[in-house]
Amino acid sequence: KVHADLRDAGFRDIDHEVVRFQKLVPDWTHFAQGTIYGNPMIADIMASEVNPDDMVAAIAGELEARYGKPPAKMPLEATVYAAHKR
Repeated sequence: KVHADLRDAGFRDIDHEVVRFQKLVPDWTHFAQGTIYGNPMIADIMASEVNPDDMVAAIAGELEARYGKPPAKMPLEATVYAAHKR
């Protein structure tokens, strides 16, 4: 779909690659706080009956269960596209 969208927008020689790396996370709670409190939906979360701090604790707990006690490495990946404009 991305290739088609880029072609439709006038790009050519479209290529992509997946870049994988490990991110050292020193503290799961701080990471989870950024995920919740840095989220553009934070106003909606705070207006709901859900306590954002409970969400932070749940996310931090799941990350620790999956990746281990901090500091721990978390696998990440990004898809990078390159193209030329016609």
